[in-house]
Amino acid sequence: MTVRTMSEADIDFVLKKTTEEHWEYSRIEIERILDIDRSGSFVWDDGELKGFVTSVHCGRTGVIGHLLVTAPVRGKGIGRKLLDEAVAYLEDQGMDSVIVYATAAGRRVYDAVGFRVDNTVVSGGYEFSNDQQMASVPTCPRVTPDDLDDIISLDERYFGDDRSQIIRRLYSEFPQDCYKVERDDAIRGFIFGRRTPLMSDIGPWLSTSGRKADAKMLLDTMISSIPIKRVDFALFVDNKHVFELVSPFKTVKNYTSKLMVKGERRYTGALEDVYSNIAFELG
Repeated sequence: MTVRTMSEADIDFVLKKTTEEHWEYSRIEIERILDIDRSGSFVWDDGELKGFVTSVHCGRTGVIGHLLVTAPVRGKGIGRKLLDEAVAYLEDQGMDSVIVYATAAGRRVYDAVGFRVDNTVVSGGYEFSNDQQMASVPTCPRVTPDDLDDIISLDERYFGDDRSQIIRRLYSEFPQDCYKVERDDAIRGFIFGRRTPLMSDIGPWLSTSGRKADAKMLLDTMISSIPIKRVDFALFVDNKHVFELVSPFKTVKNYTSKLMVKGERRYTGALEDVYSNIAFELG
């Protein structure tokens, strides 16, 4: 046996290896990937687990989330074979776009199978103090189930595909951490949060009104309510305002990745309105 479908029994291996790479994932995040797409993640198992790849798909878009090979066997083609398996699976599902957020170290394997660089994204982690949390005034109302159709439509305008399955899933998990901005009787922005044992992940976060204050209100409302004083985002470098908003916080993680695409482009809307994507592993 070499490549096989990942199962819940493999999660401990996945978490151990992501921790060794300082990727900071928790069990709930890996379980979510497997729950969204039971057949899209794979491990290399030749009697010993030596690598894995995760993927999910939604609409016509596939997302490669993680690709990792254990250090002693890197450079032997295992990563390429795992990636080929995941891409073939996604294309068999009818995807016309596959995206991945690639580090500099991982770029070569994606280049080799036809991915191209489309944009630059910063993976940022930020801690805030009690005083900063107290100063963050919660002024945005929570998203309600009746808002989801409008939010999904707005998200599709910017992402370029229907992500209703994932957005509804995230809302169902943490409805208390989803907020909106309304202008002229329409939703003009929203922010979704997810709590993990390590931090609060933020995304998607979109503000389309043209008012910088609206994006800040969404972030302030989120920060005022979450129990763990750390937030993680994936920030497009095209949006300069988001870096202004997080600049008062203590930076605990900051590295750059490339959004790479195989097939049709995604994130086709104005990126200065996109404050955070969903997550590297979810798109």
